[in-house]
Amino acid sequence: MKKNKGFTLMEILIVILLLGILSGLVMNTFINTLKKGRDSRRKQDLGQISRALEIYYSEHNVYPTHKAGSDTLPWELSLPHPTDITKFYMKIIPNDPQADSGLTYYYESSGTYYRLFSCLENSDDLSYNEYDYTGTDCGSCSGDRCHYGVSSPNCGDISNSNCTSD
Repeated sequence: MKKNKGFTLMEILIVILLLGILSGLVMNTFINTLKKGRDSRRKQDLGQISRALEIYYSEHNVYPTHKAGSDTLPWELSLPHPTDITKFYMKIIPNDPQADSGLTYYYESSGTYYRLFSCLENSDDLSYNEYDYTGTDCGSCSGDRCHYGVSSPNCGDISNSNCTSD
């Protein structure tokens, strides 16, 4: 009697199909983990900028305003302290982890308040919210809407576009 050694074509196809399904699941999990990591960095960046803005406010009694027609972060935070040139509010103002893809942090301030917004990639994040207010644009985010925000203490709710000067 002759024994057949090897696999049939059907067995090989089934193994290839199972490996494809498993690799797809692993890749999806990996991509979601990268998105969560970038979102975590965005939240940390806005928190650091917020702390620097509060220090700036405590020393100048005003928040830095953004240039007319610009939503860029306040460059004044990266300058040395006026009376102590060894002290900085922030040595480097952070950019969005995907700035090269068109994402950006949105900053607005009248001097009496500030609001900072960012895009989040993970729509399952508990902090995820669709901020679609006039003038807010976080770049090539989904629908050009910002999804996460922080504000000065006198704003209260981040959605309050008419923050007070208290």
